[in-house]
Amino acid sequence: MSIVENLDTPTKSGRKELKFAQVLLVSTLAVEVGMGLNIAFNHSIGIVADLFLLIASIGVALRVRDEDFHATLWSPAVSWFIAVITVGEFSTNSGGSWVAQQVFLLVYGLGSHFLWILAATASAVVVRYLRMRKV
Repeated sequence: MSIVENLDTPTKSGRKELKFAQVLLVSTLAVEVGMGLNIAFNHSIGIVADLFLLIASIGVALRVRDEDFHATLWSPAVSWFIAVITVGEFSTNSGGSWVAQQVFLLVYGLGSHFLWILAATASAVVVRYLRMRKV
């Protein structure tokens, strides 16, 4: 038996589990889609992006590998940050120089939605904990 095993094999239940990078990719893309929908219709970041973050965090917590369980802790905050600095750029904010607008967007995007980020993180960790206890 080799030291490196093939970790892409399906589990006993037949489902493929997600690696750390895949967890970040899936949750980030989901949050970006939600944020894009929010910006397309409201011109600001709102509840749709928050709900996509919560759903994506719980979804990836259900599919993450046992070896990468810590991804459930990091993915909501990292995904939100990446979405804010990419898709969040299209939201409308007024006044100030470009640098002032970027700082405002980052501070506002993280600060006004921190409860949702914490809720998504807590939900993902609880789901992962319950999943580990079940196995």
